[in-house]
Amino acid sequence: MPTPTGSGGSPRALSGYTDRVFRTAATNDTTLEMTLADSVFAQLSSIDPETVADRLQRELFSVYSAPVDAEFGFWIGTDPDHVGLIVYADRGIHGIVVNDTREAVEWATDRYASIHRDAEEVTPADVPTAENEPV
Repeated sequence: MPTPTGSGGSPRALSGYTDRVFRTAATNDTTLEMTLADSVFAQLSSIDPETVADRLQRELFSVYSAPVDAEFGFWIGTDPDHVGLIVYADRGIHGIVVNDTREAVEWATDRYASIHRDAEEVTPADVPTAENEPV
């Protein structure tokens, strides 16, 4: 059986959820690629730079930063193919919709490709930690 994969885009970061996503993917040996809004990467890096730098060293986890022009987060999963949309509220998640139709997966794949096209890969060196701060 092939390793499950997932990709997603996020215009926001919610405390408590970001580490849960990573831990779930790591536990299931999921190859995970995330494209985060530039501001989300900056926010996560400033809150917990050591954890972010550690996560970026993991083989199965890739992060990219780009302008994300959406008000919702989403992921694309395989095995089985599906897409999930995350609708945000002021202080958390308002709702989640999951759809496994071919049309929905194609829409999400096209949407992710358009966001990812302008993305730049983020490496541990991009995280402001005591180790890589300029002297």
